[in-house]
Amino acid sequence: MPGLWFDRWIWDPGLYTAISLNASREAHWWTLHHANLVYLNKPPLWFWVHAACASVLGEADWVLRLPDLLAALGCVGVLVSLVLRLHGPRAAMAAGLFLALCPDYVRLIPQFRLDMPHALFMLAAVRLIVGGCAARGRGGRAWLIGASGVPIGLALMTKPLFGPAALAIAGVWMLLVGAGPRRRFVWLAGAAAVAVVMAAPWHVSMWRLHGDPFIRTYFNEQALDRATGSQFGAEPWHAYFRYLAGFQARIGGRSAGAWSIPLVACAAAALLWRMSGHRLVRRQSRAGVMLAIVWTGGLLIGLSLFADKKMWYLVPVYPGLAWLAGLAVVRACPRGAFRVFWRVSPALACAALVVVLATRTRFDWGIPQYPPDTGVLANFIREHPGEDYWNGSLRVYENAPLAIRTGVWPKFVEDIATGRRWEVPVGAILLYERKRGQPDPSDEIVLDDGRFVVARRTRPDAPPPPARSFR
Repeated sequence: MPGLWFDRWIWDPGLYTAISLNASREAHWWTLHHANLVYLNKPPLWFWVHAACASVLGEADWVLRLPDLLAALGCVGVLVSLVLRLHGPRAAMAAGLFLALCPDYVRLIPQFRLDMPHALFMLAAVRLIVGGCAARGRGGRAWLIGASGVPIGLALMTKPLFGPAALAIAGVWMLLVGAGPRRRFVWLAGAAAVAVVMAAPWHVSMWRLHGDPFIRTYFNEQALDRATGSQFGAEPWHAYFRYLAGFQARIGGRSAGAWSIPLVACAAAALLWRMSGHRLVRRQSRAGVMLAIVWTGGLLIGLSLFADKKMWYLVPVYPGLAWLAGLAVVRACPRGAFRVFWRVSPALACAALVVVLATRTRFDWGIPQYPPDTGVLANFIREHPGEDYWNGSLRVYENAPLAIRTGVWPKFVEDIATGRRWEVPVGAILLYERKRGQPDPSDEIVLDDGRFVVARRTRPDAPPPPARSFR
């Protein structure tokens, strides 16, 4: 819950929130829009969830962040269910606490990031696969493995292409742990088919509606160019390992901190104990330990090979680290310590809930100060409703908060994805950030606060503002 009342909307979280509100306000559901542009970068599922929450509960900041809180809680719940099934309640409680109290994980709650629900769907798929493999009998409940395609389909509708990695990791685990899971390996093909059937309608529709711009934006820019590093630049393959070990504090060009060292240290201890041949928990599950190792290691290797690296890409890795760390705590702590904690945990949980609700605790350190606050422009728009607003030189990350706060999304002069252009009409209002662009000399200046300039177009032949990229 910390961060639910964080009142700033910046970078991708601000853009995603504005797109969701645009879907709710303007009924742009199937093809997402930002301002007058189509948005082809990401699948729509989590935007739909945010838009639905805003439509039902209103547009308060805590409502707009509620789906991300629920996704974070869902990841904890699925992880606890997995560890409980394989190792028992003590390991499940320890793993759940490690994940729920991991600062790097919790501080993403106020940031609308697609990685949190994406991790939830991947974990849910693995939980179904474990249920299908663990059922006794010749056939057992192997259909659960096929049903894992449902959350994978939801993952494909949340972020481009990466969701099926959960099936690949689960497949490696099934081949490693024994004859029973190996016999049910073929069910993964059914899961993949279900996922494709769920995700195909929207993807095919976007291709039919938007053609080459969709292929170029969605597959080339968002997948291939990021994988090769040609879009944002490539980080070294060991960046995530250095970050998790505390030797690197910047990922993707931004300061990320290193708040997960206790989690990583306990996970490393679990690996060392396991490699030395010691049992990690009394209710030993070789299959469970193997799954935790394969999940964490497989995702870290895959993400390390992906050239574009961001701190939030690690979200699906944290449950695996928490799983291993929980096993280490169970190995190290006496049973009496768990009995004491179990008795006091309800009171601790209630007290924490009361404190957070009473203080509206925010969990927002490390949030960059740029882009600048656009409150001056928001006040101007509120004081001058009904004007035709256009983006002169604002970044998209400055443009989007205006849409959230005022309901007005200044239009762009060009859609870079499709090549479509618009002419700014006489009498329209253009918004500029002085460092990135200036009004035409013929425009009438109506506001100048030193950082932002607001101008009115007075001549039909005045040159349009130069087209701006989305970044």
